Amino acid sequence: MRAVTVYTRDRALYRRIALILRGRASVTLAESEGAAMAGDVLVIDRASFGDTALTGLELPSGPFSHEWLIEAVERGAAVNAKRIALNSALREVSVGERTVSLTEVEFKLFSALFERFGYASREELIDRVWDGARDAGVVNVYVHYLREKLEAGGERVILSSRREGYMIDEKYERITVC
Repeated sequence: MRAVTVYTRDRALYRRIALILRGRASVTLAESEGAAMAGDVLVIDRASFGDTALTGLELPSGPFSHEWLIEAVERGAAVNAKRIALNSALREVSVGERTVSLTEVEFKLFSALFERFGYASREELIDRVWDGARDAGVVNVYVHYLREKLEAGGERVILSSRREGYMIDEKYERITVC
């Protein structure tokens, strides 16, 4: 069983994390930087402390799912892993610290890419998003819209291949938020 140290001043957040990880990890609270060094995994709440010299699993500034936290702790979570979070209820996508709202069609297209690992062909995307009622050019246009919104920081999120189609870069950890 992993030993997890949660570095936060928010006791409600600590209790939530302890409940999520119950039976999977032993969880302790650290309220000062010196006390936070024990444990296999360090979970850092930057909202409580801002910038610190500590490195470990950084909690997202927005909501996170139980599944994401469990998976991150079980695999030891790469430091500062790049994340994409999909919030179906609000039709929002978070890339790192940025959150963007999508139109209905943009959200359908992004969801189709999000659910698929590897490339999705233009024909497959037309079938899933437009029920086959469009030509391949419409995919290019909506991918362009998505890139404008998601890649404002200059980092590539959606990769393309002339022969294979489109995909979300594999360097991003995918999280679904309910």
